[in-house]
Amino acid sequence: MDKRRILITLLCFTLIIGLLGSRLFWIQVVETRSYSNMDINLIERSVNQRESGVILSSGRGHFYDRNGDSLTGRLVHVLAVFPNQSHFLGNEQKIKKLVSILDISEEEWIEFFNSINEPVIWKVDSTAAIPYLLTSDEVADINELHLPGIQAIQYELRYPDPYIASHLIGFVGENPSRIKMLYPTKIDSGAMSLSTLIGASGLEKTLDFLIQSVEDTSLSFFTDGKHRAIPGLDLRLIQSTNPFYPLKIKTTIDKNIQQNVEMIQATYTNHNSAVVILDTHNADVLAMASLPGYDPYRVTMTVNDWSNQALKAHIPGSIFKIIVAAAALENDLVDLKEEFECNGHLGKYGFTCWRKEGHGTISFEEAFAQSCNITFAKVMERMSSDMLEQTFKKLGGSQKNGWFQSQGDSVFYQFDHEEVGQIFSANTDRDDEGVKAQTSIGQRDVMMTPLQAVNLVVTLINQGEVKQPRVVKEIRYQNDSFKQAFDDKTLSTGENSISLRTSNHLLHWMEEVVQDGTGKSLKSHPWELAGKSGTAEVIVDGKKGENQWFIGYGPSKDPRYAIAVFVQNPYEGGQHIATKIFGEIMGWLAENGY
Repeated sequence: MDKRRILITLLCFTLIIGLLGSRLFWIQVVETRSYSNMDINLIERSVNQRESGVILSSGRGHFYDRNGDSLTGRLVHVLAVFPNQSHFLGNEQKIKKLVSILDISEEEWIEFFNSINEPVIWKVDSTAAIPYLLTSDEVADINELHLPGIQAIQYELRYPDPYIASHLIGFVGENPSRIKMLYPTKIDSGAMSLSTLIGASGLEKTLDFLIQSVEDTSLSFFTDGKHRAIPGLDLRLIQSTNPFYPLKIKTTIDKNIQQNVEMIQATYTNHNSAVVILDTHNADVLAMASLPGYDPYRVTMTVNDWSNQALKAHIPGSIFKIIVAAAALENDLVDLKEEFECNGHLGKYGFTCWRKEGHGTISFEEAFAQSCNITFAKVMERMSSDMLEQTFKKLGGSQKNGWFQSQGDSVFYQFDHEEVGQIFSANTDRDDEGVKAQTSIGQRDVMMTPLQAVNLVVTLINQGEVKQPRVVKEIRYQNDSFKQAFDDKTLSTGENSISLRTSNHLLHWMEEVVQDGTGKSLKSHPWELAGKSGTAEVIVDGKKGENQWFIGYGPSKDPRYAIAVFVQNPYEGGQHIATKIFGEIMGWLAENGY
């Protein structure tokens, strides 16, 4: 009996030893191998409470010009600073060199370093919108120090300085209510948070659903609870290996043209103004500039300096005479051999011509070139308001002109907040003769956007076919493989357009404006040009002001570029600044082989 108990005891002990040996083998071999082959994401999660880092790139899609040059996403070098207990230990000389590179005092550095408890990107001023940008020499000198917690790294500055086409591209910002409305599924899944930056204006906003970040790039620092680096896992670059994202948005903008347009525009004004250049063949936007400028990192939504003036409706003045002339020609209201009499005033409504002494006896063609108010008011007396509105509609005036596409119950617009032009306000008596006289010269209720105005020129060049100006041509994946195209589109053609005869008359008359009319200052230009000037009386901030316009094309014999210039309250009184800007831009295009 005792022997049996002893035997059973020995068997149990042997079994226990075997089980312990198996468990030890599992721990030492199987689990160790499994751990060593774990996805790095699992390792990172296991030390999540001790991980901190800096975002080097948001992973959001970027914008490029028609030639592939980047418009956003400039790569720069910055200083990343990580809390590290060993930073000061025996590194006095290295810190002296560091503060010398940064041009600050040791006291300033010590106070700064001791104040941080998470990684930061160095800024000279903590309130600065962007980090301090390092030169290549500074990068080399800093990284040679091998100072704990200090790293000169590459960083993606989304909006470079200067930030061209800033109003067109727009900016990102926090908008919790908009995120809740647009992306509830992503919020629920954790793919987005209420603090995620989304497009707030421009293409950043209209294309937000396409270019949102898939995965950011970060430099992470792993420490224990006392901010001591974990050996082998202290500093890691964590980035996506997805070859398809972020997406590349290829626009129709020519970066070189855009830069020079902005320089020329800023030479003359910083007031509300806009310049738009379209390719006459397909209405692609080659440049779109707006003033005043704004800082994309410090946007005050209630201050409209970020608003794109090229897409806002303004009182057009005499450029609207193109619409009136088109309506008169389309409805056979004027005999081209007919002559009108202008003595400087109409005799009623207090209506006068800009030329106080009048133009005398003048034909309709001459009245167009000389921008005679009296002649156009008389022609408008023969015209019904419906005739004018029908022509306005045929020329794209009563709707958004920019590229759009219906998608189920919604519409996708390339241009953010594009406004719609109008002739009459809802409560205006459209048949009142005084109203019609003011309307004939682009005053009263008449409104047009610079985009709409320049597209009017393209429409005439294309024999009445109204095209949809496009600013995004295609989307490509990160590896440059094709994803999506936005093809040329038209708003109206055929029976819904004005006649070839009318188009040709107006194009010829626009040439006469430059040869012997209000645009004579452009006559000595390297290219022969054509266009129409306009000046409108407006109220700005409760005071009398003016809108200046010039729209036209060049070269006149082989049109390649259509340009609209709008300037509100220009600096130099007595000069038509819009015409000067138009001429300088055309001059630059001619001299640079465009």
